[in-house]
Amino acid sequence: MHTMTLQGSLEMEEEEEEEEEEEDEGER
Repeated sequence: MHTMTLQGSLEMEEEEEEEEEEEDEGER
């Protein structure tokens, strides 16, 4: 994990959230 800037970490978190949402939709 390379968190050199706050923006970078925030962007990574957003991407992870999107993936989780997709998984929920698939399970349902």
